[in-house]
Amino acid sequence: MSDEEFVIKSTDEAIYPQVISFLQKNLQENVPFHIVDEYPLALSKDNMERMKVMLINDKVVSHCYWFPYTIETSIGKLKVAGIGSVVTDPNHRNKGYSTRVLESCLKDIKQKGFQLAILWSNLTEFYERLGFCCAGLEHLLIVTSSEIPSYQKRFIIEQYTYKDFEQIFNLYKKQPYKVIRGEKEFEAYLGIPETYSFVAKLNEEIKAYAVIGKGKDFQNYIHEWAGDSSAVIETIQHIAKTFDFDEVIVNIPFKESPIYQELTQTFPAAEGVMGMIKILNLKSLGSQISHHIKGKSSKKIIFSKDKDYIIKIDDKEFRLESEKKMVTLLFGPHNDPDIIDIATELNTYLKPTFPISMYIWGLDSV
Repeated sequence: MSDEEFVIKSTDEAIYPQVISFLQKNLQENVPFHIVDEYPLALSKDNMERMKVMLINDKVVSHCYWFPYTIETSIGKLKVAGIGSVVTDPNHRNKGYSTRVLESCLKDIKQKGFQLAILWSNLTEFYERLGFCCAGLEHLLIVTSSEIPSYQKRFIIEQYTYKDFEQIFNLYKKQPYKVIRGEKEFEAYLGIPETYSFVAKLNEEIKAYAVIGKGKDFQNYIHEWAGDSSAVIETIQHIAKTFDFDEVIVNIPFKESPIYQELTQTFPAAEGVMGMIKILNLKSLGSQISHHIKGKSSKKIIFSKDKDYIIKIDDKEFRLESEKKMVTLLFGPHNDPDIIDIATELNTYLKPTFPISMYIWGLDSV
C-alpha cells in the first residue's frame, strides 16, 4: 500500500467516537465496562491531540496514544510520556502500521521536550526494535492467604470511601518517587472499574492505604500503597485474606522498603522491571544528572552519542555500545557485568547516583 493511501493524524471531535469504538472492539470487546472508564484520562477528549490514528478511506485502522507525566525521581523531576493502546485492526496487521503510528507519537513527544518514554507490554521484541528496553526496578512479593502468619490487629481496615480521599491523597504525596498527580486525576483513577482501595485507620486517622485491581488488569495485584509501614502490611494482609485469589502479588519498588524487609521473611519475592523505557533526549537527561550531582561532587559529567553512548567525567570516558546498556545503566537493573563495573566506577566519582530511583505506581500505568 502506498503512503498516499493513508493518513496519520491526531484525533479530533469528528472522529473521536469512531476511535473509541475502534479501541473498544479491538481491546475490550468482551469486557463488561467501557474502555474510557478504564482509562479516564488518557482516552478523554482532553487528550485527543495525543491520540494518534491511521486512517484509510476515513476509517481508523491503527491507534496509539501518549500521556504526559512529571515524575519525582532521585535526580529531580523528569518529563516522561506514557504510551498505551497501541493496536491495529486485525485485517491490516503485519504491514507496519502500528510502528508508523507509534513513531508519529514519539516524534511529537520528543519535539515537546520529554526526556523519556515508557510503556508496558509483553511484546518486548516489537518494542525493542523501536529502541525501548525493559528497565527500572521493581520487586514482586507473592502473598498466599493460607500462609499469612497470625498478627496483632492494630488498625481498622475498611474499604475506601470518598470521605477518605484527602487523607490518602496526602499519603500518596509523601511517596518520594512517583508521578505528580492532581486531585482530579487521583479521583478519576480511584473510580476505575474493578479498582478496590482499602484504608487502615487508627483513632479515625488514616495511617495507610492500598489498592488492588484496576479495570481488566492487575486483578490480583496490590499495585499501589502508601503510609505507615506497619499499617500498609496489615492492609496487605487484610486484602489477601479478603479476596478469593490463590495468591496476591504486591508491587514494591525497592528492597530497602521496610515492607519488603518484613514480608520477605514469610513470602517469596521476585525481581521484575518497571516497564519498557526509551531515552528521547539524552542531552536534557544528562544535563539534569549533571545538575543533580553538583552539590555532591566537583566532577563534571557530560552525556553524548556518536556510534556509541558516551559518559565523560573530566578526562575519564565510558562507552556503551547500545541504547539498552545506557538505559539499564541509568535505571537498572544492573545484571550485566559490564554495567555493574561501569556503575560501580561512576558511583565512586558521583556519590552513588546510578541506578536512578524512579517509580510509576499502578494507577498511573497506561
